[in-house]
Amino acid sequence: SNGVDLFDPRTEKFYLHWPDSGDHKNAFTARLRKRKDGRIWICTYNGVYVADPKTLNIERFSPYSRHTYDIAETRDGSVVAASSEWGFYYVDANTGETSQFMHEQNNPKSIGDQFSRSVTVDSHDRIWIGTRTSLELFNPQEKSFTHYPTKTEVLCIMENPDGKLVLGCHDGRYVFDPENGGKLDKLPGKGYTQSVMRDRQGIVWTSSLRGL
Repeated sequence: SNGVDLFDPRTEKFYLHWPDSGDHKNAFTARLRKRKDGRIWICTYNGVYVADPKTLNIERFSPYSRHTYDIAETRDGSVVAASSEWGFYYVDANTGETSQFMHEQNNPKSIGDQFSRSVTVDSHDRIWIGTRTSLELFNPQEKSFTHYPTKTEVLCIMENPDGKLVLGCHDGRYVFDPENGGKLDKLPGKGYTQSVMRDRQGIVWTSSLRGL
């Protein structure tokens, strides 16, 4: 919720709360992601921070102070972020340039819905963004988007071992097949699905308004 707590499984105790002062107001935490370098992305309502679990140092990453729901990295180290009503951000690893993409009514290649909630980079290095009404495939070379309507808000995205994407949505879970024309199948059950993850044993966990 309002910040980040660090849990030590050896002692089963929480021993850090960030922020512990007013230096980073509105630090409501939307999502935590592990970086390629082992550090932790912290997505908040006040932008993105990076936490070092070894030193416990936390510093701001994003050059903007936008509400950020989710973040991911491509193979070359470029960073992609879903930033609520401020659209989608792309930080180019080669140039360091930050680009913001918003919906443009008369541009069919712009992002289909400006309100972005989730993002992932799959095993083929493809960038997928979940919005309020669609799943979007971003082409960083052409700066364009391919739209796959969902008619529901895509809150989280997880790639299965078979390459299909599991979408956690406002009305339950779906499976999206990128190799079969973008086929979208509804899974059993319903309800707001905030996150989906697979543990080391291959068990899939989901979180919702009713718990795990």
